[in-house]
Amino acid sequence: MAGRQRKESADEGRQILCEAEAPKVREAEIARSGKLLDLVVDLLTYRVQMFSENGEFLTSWSIEAEEGESPPTGISIDSEDVVYLVTDRRVLKYSTEGALVDEWALAADAAGQFQGSTSIAVDAAGNLYVADQGNGRVRKLSDTGQILLGWGEAGTGPGQFQLPSALEVGPDGRVYVADQRNNRIQVFSADGEFLNLWGG
Repeated sequence: MAGRQRKESADEGRQILCEAEAPKVREAEIARSGKLLDLVVDLLTYRVQMFSENGEFLTSWSIEAEEGESPPTGISIDSEDVVYLVTDRRVLKYSTEGALVDEWALAADAAGQFQGSTSIAVDAAGNLYVADQGNGRVRKLSDTGQILLGWGEAGTGPGQFQLPSALEVGPDGRVYVADQRNNRIQVFSADGEFLNLWGG
């Protein structure tokens, strides 16, 4: 499925940003590249917008969804400024110019099919981590979409999740997972070993 790039003027970008702040928008995800470029994915318009570190609108591109596909709910950028987006079905890989580089379907593993992926993060080695909200799991993927491992299950104990809604990878490679329903953040190694938690 081909992506569609559309460049817009600064005035149009400001207008879109105002629309993104309207009450109708459920949320927007933000990521920052190594070049200090802020990228915002707007769940209402299926659009990625790019801004300078000073907030100047630079460009944007639209994402063509498959029939019945939910809008992207997560965005992340690797050290080479490759942009990753996740929907409920696919991971999409873009350049910062809005060119679709690659895409792949979210495959099933022993725990079953993805159900409501909500966030994506990338580590220094290029591995991807996706929050699988419906299954209460985190899944680790290669940069070609192969599932390397997964961890977590429904519950309130260490290493368990009720509603994993956001995740991020720290400079040390640790994976931080926010659990909205358990009101806490858990910390894991890159191999899924539970290390710590706070909140709850």
